[in-house]
Amino acid sequence: MYKALLIFLLTLCSVRLTAGDSGTKPSADRPVAKPTATIFYMDSIYVTRPHLALQMLDSLRCWSDENGYQAPATRSYVNMVTCLACMVAGQMRPARHYGQETVAAARTEDNPQSELMAISQLCDINHYLGDEEALGYWAQELEKRNAETLQSAWYEAYSSLFYAKALRMRGEFLSAWQHLEKRIQSLDQLGEWRASMEVEMIPLAAALLGEMKRPDEAIALLEQSIALLEQPIHSAAQPGTSQRMDEQGRALALMVYYECLMNQYLATGRVRQADHYYRLHQELSARFSGLERDDYYPGKYLMQAHRYPEAETYARNSLDGLLQHSDSISEATKNCMSLLADACLAQGKKAEAATFYRRALMVSDSLAVRSRKQAYVEYSLMSKLDNYKDTIRRQESELQRHQVTLMFSGTVAFLVLVLIVLGVRQMRRQRRFNRELQEENRLKQQAEDELMHLKELMQNRTLPTDVAPAEDTPADITACLKELDEWLIEENRFTQPDMDIEKAARHCGITKRELAERCMKYKEKSFNEYLADLRLDYSCRRLMDEDFPTIETVAQESGFAVSTFLRRFKTKYEMSPTDWRNLKKEIRY
Repeated sequence: MYKALLIFLLTLCSVRLTAGDSGTKPSADRPVAKPTATIFYMDSIYVTRPHLALQMLDSLRCWSDENGYQAPATRSYVNMVTCLACMVAGQMRPARHYGQETVAAARTEDNPQSELMAISQLCDINHYLGDEEALGYWAQELEKRNAETLQSAWYEAYSSLFYAKALRMRGEFLSAWQHLEKRIQSLDQLGEWRASMEVEMIPLAAALLGEMKRPDEAIALLEQSIALLEQPIHSAAQPGTSQRMDEQGRALALMVYYECLMNQYLATGRVRQADHYYRLHQELSARFSGLERDDYYPGKYLMQAHRYPEAETYARNSLDGLLQHSDSISEATKNCMSLLADACLAQGKKAEAATFYRRALMVSDSLAVRSRKQAYVEYSLMSKLDNYKDTIRRQESELQRHQVTLMFSGTVAFLVLVLIVLGVRQMRRQRRFNRELQEENRLKQQAEDELMHLKELMQNRTLPTDVAPAEDTPADITACLKELDEWLIEENRFTQPDMDIEKAARHCGITKRELAERCMKYKEKSFNEYLADLRLDYSCRRLMDEDFPTIETVAQESGFAVSTFLRRFKTKYEMSPTDWRNLKKEIRY
Protein backbone atom coordinates (compact mmCIF):
# COMPACT_ATOMS: atom_id res chain seq x y z
CA MET A 1 0.00 0.00 0.00
CA TYR A 2 2.79 2.45 0.82
CA LYS A 3 5.24 1.45 -1.94
CA ALA A 4 5.20 4.70 -3.89
CA LEU A 5 5.15 6.76 -0.71
CA LEU A 6 8.21 4.90 0.59
CA ILE A 7 10.20 5.67 -2.59
CA PHE A 8 9.24 9.34 -2.25
CA LEU A 9 10.39 9.45 1.38
CA LEU A 10 13.67 7.72 0.50
CA THR A 11 14.42 10.38 -2.09
CA LEU A 12 13.50 13.10 0.40
CA CYS A 13 15.76 11.57 3.03
CA SER A 14 18.68 11.53 0.59
CA VAL A 15 18.21 15.19 -0.25
CA ARG A 16 18.06 16.09 3.46
CA LEU A 17 21.19 14.07 4.13
CA THR A 18 23.10 15.85 1.36
CA ALA A 19 21.95 19.33 2.21
CA GLY A 20 21.67 19.06 5.98
CA ASP A 21 25.37 18.54 6.81
CA SER A 22 27.23 21.80 6.41
CA GLY A 23 30.52 19.99 6.57
CA THR A 24 29.78 18.14 3.38
CA LYS A 25 28.45 20.99 1.27
CA PRO A 26 30.97 22.27 -1.30
CA SER A 27 31.60 26.02 -1.24
CA ALA A 28 31.96 28.27 -4.25
CA ASP A 29 35.37 29.61 -3.21
CA ARG A 30 36.96 26.26 -2.39
CA PRO A 31 38.06 23.68 -4.97
CA VAL A 32 36.25 20.36 -4.78
CA ALA A 33 38.29 17.18 -4.68
CA LYS A 34 37.72 14.44 -7.20
CA PRO A 35 35.97 12.05 -4.73
CA THR A 36 33.47 14.82 -3.99
CA ALA A 37 32.27 15.06 -7.57
CA THR A 38 32.06 11.31 -7.80
CA ILE A 39 29.96 10.82 -4.68
CA PHE A 40 27.56 13.59 -5.60
CA TYR A 41 27.09 12.03 -9.03
CA MET A 42 26.26 8.67 -7.51
CA ASP A 43 23.95 10.40 -5.04
CA SER A 44 22.02 11.72 -8.06
CA ILE A 45 21.70 8.42 -9.94
CA TYR A 46 21.14 5.79 -7.27
CA VAL A 47 17.33 6.04 -7.55
CA THR A 48 17.20 5.64 -11.34
CA ARG A 49 20.32 3.48 -11.90
CA PRO A 50 21.02 1.72 -8.61
CA HIS A 51 23.21 -1.08 -10.03
CA LEU A 52 25.55 1.38 -11.77
CA ALA A 53 25.71 3.43 -8.58
CA LEU A 54 26.64 0.32 -6.56
CA GLN A 55 29.51 -0.52 -8.96
CA MET A 56 30.87 3.03 -8.75
CA LEU A 57 30.46 3.07 -4.97
CA ASP A 58 32.45 -0.15 -4.69
CA SER A 59 35.30 1.41 -6.69
CA LEU A 60 35.13 4.59 -4.60
CA ARG A 61 35.18 2.59 -1.39
CA CYS A 62 38.34 0.74 -2.48
CA TRP A 63 40.01 4.04 -3.41
CA SER A 64 38.94 5.68 -0.16
CA ASP A 65 40.21 2.77 1.95
CA GLU A 66 43.67 3.31 0.46
CA ASN A 67 43.70 7.12 0.42
CA GLY A 68 41.51 8.01 3.38
CA TYR A 69 37.97 9.36 3.48
CA GLN A 70 37.60 13.13 3.12
CA ALA A 71 34.43 15.24 3.42
CA PRO A 72 31.95 15.01 1.86
CA ALA A 73 33.02 11.53 0.81
CA THR A 74 33.17 10.38 4.42
CA ARG A 75 32.84 6.72 5.30
CA SER A 76 29.34 7.28 6.70
CA TYR A 77 28.28 9.19 3.58
CA VAL A 78 29.53 6.48 1.19
CA ASN A 79 27.87 3.73 3.21
CA MET A 80 24.60 5.71 3.44
CA VAL A 81 24.33 6.16 -0.32
CA THR A 82 25.24 2.47 -0.77
CA CYS A 83 22.47 1.50 1.65
CA LEU A 84 19.90 3.59 -0.24
CA ALA A 85 21.04 2.19 -3.61
CA CYS A 86 20.72 -1.37 -2.30
CA MET A 87 17.19 -0.58 -1.07
CA VAL A 88 16.15 0.75 -4.49
CA ALA A 89 17.73 -2.33 -6.14
CA GLY A 90 15.77 -4.63 -3.81
CA GLN A 91 18.91 -5.94 -2.07
CA MET A 92 17.62 -5.54 1.46
CA ARG A 93 20.13 -7.69 3.32
CA PRO A 94 23.18 -5.86 1.91
CA ALA A 95 21.26 -2.62 2.55
CA ARG A 96 20.90 -3.62 6.21
CA HIS A 97 24.62 -4.35 6.40
CA TYR A 98 25.61 -0.97 4.96
CA GLY A 99 23.07 0.75 7.18
CA GLN A 100 24.76 -0.77 10.22
CA GLU A 101 28.17 0.24 8.82
CA THR A 102 26.85 3.78 8.40
CA VAL A 103 25.78 3.91 12.04
CA ALA A 104 29.21 2.73 13.23
CA ALA A 105 31.08 5.15 10.95
CA ALA A 106 28.84 8.09 11.88
CA ARG A 107 29.47 7.50 15.57
CA THR A 108 33.21 7.42 14.92
CA GLU A 109 32.95 10.67 12.92
CA ASP A 110 30.66 12.25 15.55
CA ASN A 111 27.99 12.89 12.90
CA PRO A 112 24.59 12.48 14.61
CA GLN A 113 22.68 13.59 11.48
CA SER A 114 24.05 10.69 9.43
CA GLU A 115 23.66 8.30 12.36
CA LEU A 116 19.96 9.05 12.89
CA MET A 117 19.29 8.94 9.15
CA ALA A 118 20.93 5.49 8.94
CA ILE A 119 18.95 4.20 11.92
CA SER A 120 15.73 5.42 10.23
CA GLN A 121 16.64 3.46 7.09
CA LEU A 122 17.41 0.38 9.20
CA CYS A 123 13.91 0.64 10.64
CA ASP A 124 12.46 0.71 7.10
CA ILE A 125 14.63 -2.22 6.01
CA ASN A 126 13.80 -4.46 8.96
CA HIS A 127 10.10 -3.64 8.57
CA TYR A 128 10.33 -4.74 4.93
CA LEU A 129 12.18 -7.94 5.92
CA GLY A 130 9.61 -8.67 8.64
CA ASP A 131 12.24 -8.77 11.37
CA GLU A 132 10.12 -7.53 14.28
CA GLU A 133 12.88 -7.98 16.87
CA ALA A 134 15.40 -5.90 14.91
CA LEU A 135 12.72 -3.33 14.07
CA GLY A 136 11.86 -2.87 17.75
CA TYR A 137 15.54 -2.58 18.68
CA TRP A 138 16.35 0.08 16.07
CA ALA A 139 13.15 2.02 16.84
CA GLN A 140 14.19 2.26 20.50
CA GLU A 141 17.77 3.06 19.48
CA LEU A 142 16.47 5.88 17.26
CA GLU A 143 14.57 7.39 20.17
CA LYS A 144 17.54 7.02 22.51
CA ARG A 145 20.17 8.50 20.16
CA ASN A 146 17.88 11.35 19.14
CA ALA A 147 17.36 12.29 22.80
CA GLU A 148 21.16 12.24 23.32
CA THR A 149 22.07 14.26 20.21
CA LEU A 150 19.74 16.29 17.99
CA GLN A 151 16.54 16.15 20.05
CA SER A 152 14.58 16.39 16.80
CA ALA A 153 10.78 16.18 16.96
CA TRP A 154 10.82 14.47 13.55
CA TYR A 155 13.03 11.57 14.65
CA GLU A 156 11.11 11.31 17.92
CA ALA A 157 7.88 10.80 15.96
CA TYR A 158 9.64 8.46 13.52
CA SER A 159 10.84 6.22 16.34
CA SER A 160 7.30 5.98 17.75
CA LEU A 161 5.95 5.08 14.30
CA PHE A 162 8.36 2.20 13.82
CA TYR A 163 8.01 0.93 17.36
CA ALA A 164 4.25 0.79 16.85
CA LYS A 165 4.84 -1.20 13.64
CA ALA A 166 7.02 -3.64 15.58
CA LEU A 167 4.32 -4.12 18.21
CA ARG A 168 1.74 -4.69 15.47
CA MET A 169 3.96 -7.35 13.88
CA ARG A 170 4.01 -9.11 17.28
CA GLY A 171 0.20 -8.97 17.44
CA GLU A 172 0.19 -6.46 20.34
CA PHE A 173 -2.44 -4.21 18.74
CA LEU A 174 -3.55 -2.43 21.93
CA SER A 175 0.01 -1.56 23.00
CA ALA A 176 0.79 -0.35 19.49
CA TRP A 177 -2.32 1.87 19.45
CA GLN A 178 -1.60 3.34 22.88
CA HIS A 179 1.98 4.09 21.92
CA LEU A 180 0.93 5.68 18.62
CA GLU A 181 -1.98 7.66 20.10
CA LYS A 182 0.35 9.68 22.35
CA ARG A 183 2.51 10.66 19.39
CA ILE A 184 -0.47 11.63 17.19
CA GLN A 185 -1.58 14.13 19.82
CA SER A 186 1.79 15.92 19.60
CA LEU A 187 2.14 16.13 15.81
CA ASP A 188 1.85 19.94 15.93
CA GLN A 189 5.47 20.03 17.11
CA LEU A 190 6.61 19.00 13.62
CA GLY A 191 5.49 22.24 11.98
CA GLU A 192 5.74 22.02 8.19
CA TRP A 193 6.62 18.30 8.42
CA ARG A 194 3.37 17.43 10.19
CA ALA A 195 1.55 16.39 7.00
CA SER A 196 4.19 13.87 5.87
CA MET A 197 4.31 12.22 9.29
CA GLU A 198 0.52 12.25 9.62
CA VAL A 199 0.21 10.32 6.35
CA GLU A 200 2.36 7.60 7.93
CA MET A 201 0.74 7.49 11.36
CA ILE A 202 -2.99 7.91 10.74
CA PRO A 203 -3.47 4.92 8.35
CA LEU A 204 -1.47 2.73 10.72
CA ALA A 205 -3.55 3.90 13.67
CA ALA A 206 -6.77 3.26 11.72
CA ALA A 207 -5.61 -0.25 10.82
CA LEU A 208 -4.85 -0.95 14.49
CA LEU A 209 -8.33 0.25 15.52
CA GLY A 210 -9.88 -1.94 12.83
CA GLU A 211 -7.94 -4.98 14.03
CA MET A 212 -9.22 -4.28 17.56
CA LYS A 213 -12.84 -4.24 16.22
CA ARG A 214 -13.20 -0.45 16.68
CA PRO A 215 -14.06 0.63 13.11
CA ASP A 216 -16.10 3.70 14.12
CA GLU A 217 -13.09 5.21 15.89
CA ALA A 218 -10.91 4.38 12.88
CA ILE A 219 -13.37 6.12 10.52
CA ALA A 220 -13.57 9.20 12.76
CA LEU A 221 -9.76 9.41 12.91
CA LEU A 222 -9.41 9.08 9.13
CA GLU A 223 -12.12 11.63 8.27
CA GLN A 224 -10.71 14.12 10.74
CA SER A 225 -7.28 13.91 9.15
CA ILE A 226 -8.46 13.78 5.56
CA ALA A 227 -10.10 17.22 5.66
CA LEU A 228 -6.72 19.01 5.53
CA LEU A 229 -5.69 17.17 2.37
CA GLU A 230 -8.82 17.29 0.27
CA GLN A 231 -9.12 21.05 -0.29
CA PRO A 232 -5.98 21.59 -2.42
CA ILE A 233 -6.73 18.50 -4.47
CA HIS A 234 -10.31 19.34 -5.42
CA SER A 235 -9.75 23.09 -5.87
CA ALA A 236 -8.47 24.68 -9.07
CA ALA A 237 -4.90 23.66 -9.81
CA GLN A 238 -2.30 26.40 -9.61
CA PRO A 239 0.37 26.69 -12.30
CA GLY A 240 3.97 25.74 -11.62
CA THR A 241 5.99 22.56 -11.32
CA SER A 242 6.40 22.74 -7.56
CA GLN A 243 2.65 23.05 -7.05
CA ARG A 244 2.11 20.08 -9.35
CA MET A 245 4.50 17.94 -7.35
CA ASP A 246 2.79 19.01 -4.13
CA GLU A 247 -0.57 18.01 -5.58
CA GLN A 248 0.80 14.59 -6.52
CA GLY A 249 2.03 14.02 -2.99
CA ARG A 250 -1.33 14.99 -1.55
CA ALA A 251 -3.12 12.80 -4.09
CA LEU A 252 -0.99 9.81 -3.10
CA ALA A 253 -1.77 10.39 0.57
CA LEU A 254 -5.50 10.81 -0.12
CA MET A 255 -5.60 7.55 -2.07
CA VAL A 256 -4.15 5.80 0.97
CA TYR A 257 -6.82 7.39 3.18
CA TYR A 258 -9.61 6.47 0.75
CA GLU A 259 -8.46 2.85 0.69
CA CYS A 260 -8.52 2.72 4.48
CA LEU A 261 -12.01 4.26 4.61
CA MET A 262 -13.29 1.85 1.94
CA ASN A 263 -12.10 -1.06 4.09
CA GLN A 264 -13.51 0.31 7.36
CA TYR A 265 -16.93 1.25 5.94
CA LEU A 266 -17.26 -2.08 4.17
CA ALA A 267 -16.37 -3.91 7.39
CA THR A 268 -19.28 -2.14 9.14
CA GLY A 269 -21.71 -2.92 6.32
CA ARG A 270 -22.03 0.72 5.15
CA VAL A 271 -21.70 -0.03 1.46
CA ARG A 272 -22.91 3.39 0.27
CA GLN A 273 -20.20 5.27 2.15
CA ALA A 274 -17.59 2.74 1.03
CA ASP A 275 -18.68 3.21 -2.58
CA HIS A 276 -18.40 6.99 -2.19
CA TYR A 277 -14.73 6.75 -1.26
CA TYR A 278 -14.18 4.17 -3.97
CA ARG A 279 -15.37 6.69 -6.58
CA LEU A 280 -13.13 9.41 -5.09
CA HIS A 281 -10.23 6.97 -5.21
CA GLN A 282 -10.88 6.23 -8.89
CA GLU A 283 -11.19 9.93 -9.74
CA LEU A 284 -7.77 10.63 -8.24
CA SER A 285 -6.30 7.54 -9.88
CA ALA A 286 -7.48 8.74 -13.31
CA ARG A 287 -6.44 12.35 -12.69
CA PHE A 288 -2.95 11.48 -11.45
CA SER A 289 -2.25 8.55 -13.73
CA GLY A 290 1.51 8.98 -13.37
CA LEU A 291 1.52 7.95 -9.71
CA GLU A 292 2.92 4.50 -9.00
CA ARG A 293 0.16 2.59 -7.22
CA ASP A 294 -0.76 -1.00 -6.52
CA ASP A 295 -4.10 -1.46 -8.34
CA TYR A 296 -4.86 -4.63 -6.42
CA TYR A 297 -6.65 -2.96 -3.50
CA PRO A 298 -9.59 -1.32 -5.42
CA GLY A 299 -10.25 -4.65 -7.12
CA LYS A 300 -10.23 -6.41 -3.75
CA TYR A 301 -12.77 -3.88 -2.52
CA LEU A 302 -15.06 -4.66 -5.46
CA MET A 303 -14.85 -8.35 -4.60
CA GLN A 304 -15.72 -7.69 -0.95
CA ALA A 305 -18.66 -5.57 -2.12
CA HIS A 306 -19.88 -8.50 -4.30
CA ARG A 307 -19.47 -6.42 -7.49
CA TYR A 308 -17.92 -9.30 -9.38
CA PRO A 309 -18.32 -8.09 -13.01
CA GLU A 310 -16.73 -4.75 -12.11
CA ALA A 311 -13.96 -6.55 -10.25
CA GLU A 312 -13.31 -8.73 -13.30
CA THR A 313 -13.16 -5.71 -15.64
CA TYR A 314 -10.91 -3.83 -13.23
CA ALA A 315 -8.57 -6.82 -12.87
CA ARG A 316 -8.38 -7.40 -16.65
CA ASN A 317 -7.52 -3.75 -17.34
CA SER A 318 -4.89 -3.74 -14.60
CA LEU A 319 -3.40 -7.02 -15.85
CA ASP A 320 -3.16 -5.68 -19.40
CA GLY A 321 -1.23 -2.69 -18.12
CA LEU A 322 1.11 -4.84 -16.03
CA LEU A 323 1.86 -7.22 -18.93
CA GLN A 324 3.06 -4.29 -21.03
CA HIS A 325 5.98 -3.71 -18.64
CA SER A 326 9.40 -5.15 -19.38
CA ASP A 327 9.25 -7.24 -16.21
CA SER A 328 5.77 -8.71 -15.85
CA ILE A 329 6.82 -11.19 -13.15
CA SER A 330 5.95 -9.32 -9.98
CA GLU A 331 3.78 -9.48 -6.88
CA ALA A 332 1.35 -7.04 -8.52
CA THR A 333 0.94 -9.38 -11.51
CA LYS A 334 0.36 -12.38 -9.25
CA ASN A 335 -2.19 -10.50 -7.13
CA CYS A 336 -4.00 -9.24 -10.22
CA MET A 337 -4.23 -12.77 -11.69
CA SER A 338 -5.51 -14.15 -8.39
CA LEU A 339 -8.10 -11.37 -8.21
CA LEU A 340 -9.21 -12.07 -11.76
CA ALA A 341 -9.47 -15.79 -10.99
CA ASP A 342 -11.58 -15.05 -7.88
CA ALA A 343 -13.89 -12.76 -9.89
CA CYS A 344 -14.36 -15.37 -12.62
CA LEU A 345 -15.02 -18.11 -10.07
CA ALA A 346 -17.59 -15.96 -8.28
CA GLN A 347 -19.47 -15.62 -11.58
CA GLY A 348 -19.33 -19.31 -12.35
CA LYS A 349 -16.58 -19.07 -14.99
CA LYS A 350 -14.70 -22.05 -13.64
CA ALA A 351 -12.54 -22.72 -16.72
CA GLU A 352 -11.26 -19.13 -16.88
CA ALA A 353 -10.76 -19.11 -13.12
CA ALA A 354 -8.65 -22.28 -13.34
CA THR A 355 -6.56 -20.76 -16.14
CA PHE A 356 -5.77 -17.62 -14.16
CA TYR A 357 -5.13 -19.62 -10.99
CA ARG A 358 -2.52 -21.65 -12.90
CA ARG A 359 -0.96 -18.48 -14.33
CA ALA A 360 -0.85 -16.93 -10.87
CA LEU A 361 0.80 -20.09 -9.56
CA MET A 362 3.41 -19.95 -12.34
CA VAL A 363 4.18 -16.31 -11.53
CA SER A 364 4.40 -17.23 -7.84
CA ASP A 365 6.87 -20.03 -8.64
CA SER A 366 8.94 -17.63 -10.79
CA LEU A 367 8.97 -15.11 -7.97
CA ALA A 368 10.10 -17.82 -5.56
CA VAL A 369 12.94 -18.84 -7.90
CA ARG A 370 13.93 -15.20 -8.34
CA SER A 371 13.80 -14.69 -4.58
CA ARG A 372 16.06 -17.68 -3.99
CA LYS A 373 18.52 -16.43 -6.62
CA GLN A 374 18.46 -12.96 -5.10
CA ALA A 375 18.96 -14.42 -1.65
CA TYR A 376 21.92 -16.43 -2.95
CA VAL A 377 23.45 -13.33 -4.54
CA GLU A 378 22.90 -11.34 -1.35
CA TYR A 379 24.34 -14.18 0.73
CA SER A 380 27.39 -14.39 -1.56
CA LEU A 381 27.91 -10.66 -1.27
CA MET A 382 27.61 -10.73 2.50
CA SER A 383 29.97 -13.72 2.66
CA LYS A 384 32.55 -11.83 0.61
CA LEU A 385 32.21 -8.84 2.91
CA ASP A 386 32.57 -11.04 5.98
CA ASN A 387 35.60 -12.78 4.50
CA TYR A 388 37.09 -9.41 3.68
CA LYS A 389 36.61 -8.25 7.28
CA ASP A 390 38.03 -11.52 8.63
CA THR A 391 41.08 -11.10 6.41
CA ILE A 392 41.59 -7.57 7.69
CA ARG A 393 41.28 -8.70 11.29
CA ARG A 394 43.80 -11.52 10.73
CA GLN A 395 46.19 -9.14 9.06
CA GLU A 396 45.86 -6.68 11.92
CA SER A 397 46.55 -9.46 14.43
CA GLU A 398 49.59 -10.61 12.47
CA LEU A 399 50.76 -7.03 12.22
CA GLN A 400 50.61 -6.65 15.98
CA ARG A 401 52.67 -9.80 16.45
CA HIS A 402 55.19 -8.60 13.91
CA GLN A 403 55.48 -5.27 15.70
CA VAL A 404 56.49 -7.01 18.89
CA THR A 405 59.18 -8.94 17.01
CA LEU A 406 60.38 -5.82 15.26
CA MET A 407 60.75 -3.98 18.55
CA PHE A 408 63.29 -6.57 19.74
CA SER A 409 65.09 -6.87 16.43
CA GLY A 410 65.16 -3.15 15.73
CA THR A 411 68.30 -2.49 17.74
CA VAL A 412 70.20 -5.28 16.04
CA ALA A 413 69.03 -4.12 12.64
CA PHE A 414 70.11 -0.56 13.45
CA LEU A 415 73.61 -1.68 14.47
CA VAL A 416 73.94 -3.77 11.33
CA LEU A 417 72.81 -0.81 9.27
CA VAL A 418 75.39 1.44 10.92
CA LEU A 419 78.13 -1.07 10.16
CA ILE A 420 77.01 -1.33 6.55
CA VAL A 421 76.94 2.46 6.18
CA LEU A 422 80.41 2.78 7.64
CA GLY A 423 81.68 0.01 5.37
CA VAL A 424 80.14 1.62 2.29
CA ARG A 425 81.63 5.01 3.20
CA GLN A 426 85.06 3.42 3.63
CA MET A 427 84.74 1.67 0.26
CA ARG A 428 83.74 4.92 -1.44
CA ARG A 429 86.70 6.74 0.15
CA GLN A 430 89.06 4.01 -1.06
CA ARG A 431 87.60 4.14 -4.58
CA ARG A 432 87.85 7.93 -4.66
CA PHE A 433 91.46 7.74 -3.47
CA ASN A 434 92.26 5.18 -6.19
CA ARG A 435 90.66 7.36 -8.88
CA GLU A 436 92.61 10.42 -7.70
CA LEU A 437 95.81 8.41 -7.69
CA GLN A 438 95.18 7.13 -11.22
CA GLU A 439 94.42 10.65 -12.44
CA GLU A 440 97.61 11.97 -10.84
CA ASN A 441 99.65 9.24 -12.51
CA ARG A 442 98.01 9.96 -15.86
CA LEU A 443 98.81 13.67 -15.60
CA LYS A 444 102.39 12.87 -14.66
CA GLN A 445 102.73 10.52 -17.61
CA GLN A 446 101.19 13.11 -19.93
CA ALA A 447 103.64 15.77 -18.68
CA GLU A 448 106.56 13.40 -19.17
CA ASP A 449 105.42 12.60 -22.72
CA GLU A 450 105.14 16.29 -23.60
CA LEU A 451 108.57 16.94 -22.10
CA MET A 452 110.08 14.14 -24.13
CA HIS A 453 108.42 15.49 -27.26
CA LEU A 454 109.83 18.98 -26.66
CA LYS A 455 113.27 17.52 -26.06
CA GLU A 456 113.09 15.71 -29.39
CA LEU A 457 112.08 18.91 -31.15
CA MET A 458 114.90 20.87 -29.56
CA GLN A 459 117.37 18.25 -30.53
CA ASN A 460 116.18 18.27 -34.11
CA ARG A 461 115.84 22.09 -34.01
CA THR A 462 112.53 21.74 -35.87
CA LEU A 463 109.49 23.36 -34.39
CA PRO A 464 106.10 22.73 -35.94
CA THR A 465 105.22 25.54 -38.28
CA ASP A 466 101.69 24.48 -39.02
CA VAL A 467 98.86 26.04 -37.10
CA ALA A 468 96.90 23.87 -34.70
CA PRO A 469 93.61 22.73 -36.10
CA ALA A 470 90.85 25.20 -35.41
CA GLU A 471 88.19 24.33 -32.93
CA ASP A 472 84.68 23.60 -34.02
CA THR A 473 82.60 26.71 -34.63
CA PRO A 474 79.28 27.28 -32.77
CA ALA A 475 77.45 26.51 -36.01
CA ASP A 476 79.19 23.12 -36.24
CA ILE A 477 78.33 22.37 -32.61
CA THR A 478 74.65 23.37 -33.15
CA ALA A 479 74.47 21.10 -36.20
CA CYS A 480 75.99 18.28 -34.18
CA LEU A 481 73.43 18.73 -31.40
CA LYS A 482 70.58 18.92 -33.92
CA GLU A 483 71.77 15.66 -35.49
CA LEU A 484 71.85 14.17 -31.99
CA ASP A 485 68.24 15.29 -31.37
CA GLU A 486 67.05 13.73 -34.62
CA TRP A 487 68.92 10.51 -33.93
CA LEU A 488 67.49 10.16 -30.39
CA ILE A 489 63.90 11.03 -31.45
CA GLU A 490 64.07 8.67 -34.46
CA GLU A 491 62.39 5.39 -33.52
CA ASN A 492 62.21 6.76 -29.93
CA ARG A 493 65.81 5.75 -29.17
CA PHE A 494 65.70 7.94 -26.07
CA THR A 495 63.24 5.50 -24.48
CA GLN A 496 65.79 2.65 -24.56
CA PRO A 497 66.72 1.84 -20.93
CA ASP A 498 70.42 1.35 -21.90
CA MET A 499 70.72 4.69 -23.74
CA ASP A 500 73.60 6.70 -22.25
CA ILE A 501 76.14 9.41 -23.08
CA GLU A 502 78.66 6.89 -24.38
CA LYS A 503 76.36 5.67 -27.16
CA ALA A 504 75.36 9.23 -28.06
CA ALA A 505 78.99 10.38 -28.19
CA ARG A 506 79.94 7.41 -30.37
CA HIS A 507 77.16 8.33 -32.81
CA CYS A 508 78.32 11.97 -32.96
CA GLY A 509 81.98 10.96 -33.39
CA ILE A 510 83.18 12.86 -30.35
CA THR A 511 84.28 11.97 -26.84
CA LYS A 512 81.94 11.74 -23.86
CA ARG A 513 83.66 14.76 -22.31
CA GLU A 514 83.15 16.86 -25.42
CA LEU A 515 79.46 15.88 -25.61
CA ALA A 516 78.95 16.63 -21.92
CA GLU A 517 80.60 20.06 -22.31
CA ARG A 518 78.47 20.90 -25.37
CA CYS A 519 75.24 19.93 -23.59
CA MET A 520 76.08 22.06 -20.57
CA LYS A 521 77.11 25.05 -22.72
CA TYR A 522 74.43 25.03 -25.41
CA LYS A 523 71.52 23.18 -23.77
CA GLU A 524 72.28 24.46 -20.25
CA LYS A 525 71.75 20.99 -18.77
CA SER A 526 73.62 17.75 -18.44
CA PHE A 527 73.14 14.94 -20.95
CA ASN A 528 71.21 12.88 -18.38
CA GLU A 529 68.84 15.78 -17.63
CA TYR A 530 68.39 16.34 -21.38
CA LEU A 531 67.58 12.61 -21.88
CA ALA A 532 65.18 12.65 -18.90
CA ASP A 533 63.30 15.66 -20.33
CA LEU A 534 62.76 13.83 -23.63
CA ARG A 535 61.39 10.83 -21.76
CA LEU A 536 59.10 12.98 -19.56
CA ASP A 537 57.67 14.78 -22.62
CA TYR A 538 56.98 11.38 -24.20
CA SER A 539 55.28 10.12 -20.99
CA CYS A 540 52.95 13.16 -20.95
CA ARG A 541 51.77 12.31 -24.46
CA ARG A 542 51.26 8.61 -23.55
CA LEU A 543 49.19 9.52 -20.47
CA MET A 544 46.61 11.22 -22.73
CA ASP A 545 46.29 8.32 -25.24
CA GLU A 546 42.80 6.81 -25.63
CA ASP A 547 43.93 3.33 -24.56
CA PHE A 548 44.47 4.72 -20.98
CA PRO A 549 47.79 2.95 -20.19
CA THR A 550 48.71 2.40 -16.56
CA ILE A 551 51.36 4.48 -14.80
CA GLU A 552 53.69 1.45 -14.71
CA THR A 553 53.27 0.90 -18.47
CA VAL A 554 54.02 4.55 -19.26
CA ALA A 555 57.14 4.48 -17.06
CA GLN A 556 58.50 1.34 -18.74
CA GLU A 557 57.72 2.61 -22.25
CA SER A 558 59.49 5.91 -21.45
CA GLY A 559 62.69 4.15 -20.32
CA PHE A 560 62.25 4.83 -16.57
CA ALA A 561 62.07 2.68 -13.54
CA VAL A 562 58.70 3.27 -11.86
CA SER A 563 60.14 4.93 -8.74
CA THR A 564 62.48 7.14 -10.81
CA PHE A 565 59.62 8.11 -13.12
CA LEU A 566 57.33 9.18 -10.26
CA ARG A 567 60.11 11.20 -8.59
CA ARG A 568 61.28 13.00 -11.75
CA PHE A 569 57.70 13.65 -12.96
CA LYS A 570 56.65 15.24 -9.66
CA THR A 571 59.89 17.28 -9.50
CA LYS A 572 59.37 18.76 -12.97
CA TYR A 573 55.60 19.24 -13.05
CA GLU A 574 54.87 19.54 -9.28
CA MET A 575 52.11 16.91 -9.49
CA SER A 576 51.76 13.17 -9.84
CA PRO A 577 51.12 11.50 -13.25
CA THR A 578 47.57 10.64 -12.15
CA ASP A 579 46.80 14.25 -11.17
CA TRP A 580 48.31 15.47 -14.45
CA ARG A 581 46.14 13.08 -16.48
CA ASN A 582 42.95 14.10 -14.60
CA LEU A 583 43.77 17.81 -15.00
CA LYS A 584 44.29 17.50 -18.75
CA LYS A 585 41.03 15.56 -19.12
CA GLU A 586 39.11 18.29 -17.30
CA ILE A 587 40.70 20.96 -19.53
CA ARG A 588 39.90 18.94 -22.66
CA TYR A 589 36.26 18.40 -21.81
